[in-house]
Amino acid sequence: MSSQALTRCRTSSSTAHNRVLQNVTTMVPDQGDFKANVNSNGMCRRFLHEGAMHSPAIRKLPMGENLMETLRGIGTSKDRIRLEGLSPHLEEKTTVQEVAALSNQEAEKLLRVALLEVMKTRLRETGKNWIPYSNFIRICEECFSDPKLGLESAKLLEESGGVIVLGNLVFLRPEQVALQLFRN
Repeated sequence: MSSQALTRCRTSSSTAHNRVLQNVTTMVPDQGDFKANVNSNGMCRRFLHEGAMHSPAIRKLPMGENLMETLRGIGTSKDRIRLEGLSPHLEEKTTVQEVAALSNQEAEKLLRVALLEVMKTRLRETGKNWIPYSNFIRICEECFSDPKLGLESAKLLEESGGVIVLGNLVFLRPEQVALQLFRN
């Protein structure tokens, strides 16, 4: 390329035409091509431009009454969606399940059960099968901030069967004591 072509950023049409013609292989022209464009290089231009305009379907569009008769003949009403046959939209019922409110007494019972489970866990963490009664009371009082509540919970744990108190000894695993009694 010349420096002039580079500065103007274009090439002359004769240079480009010579390059294109060197790489193109010529096809044998079709007989119909000579009628449309004698100078063409094998492309049928008449096919591209005239095909759609001269089709018989476009020339004879029905108008007025002929259009209505044509539409009735096609049977457009048969292919329509019948909305009458559809069931009405059912609204999804969103029910909020009511949570039963706890009374004060029920809440206290649940709190005591949870605290008793904490006490049982703390007693079993000692790793012993039995402990003296004084240690049992001390551990129960440590679980609560109020010593009076600790004593009540210790009695409740004994009454519920969570521990077995025999004299000055407290057996922390009553299920093992029961098994030993039944074996003998």
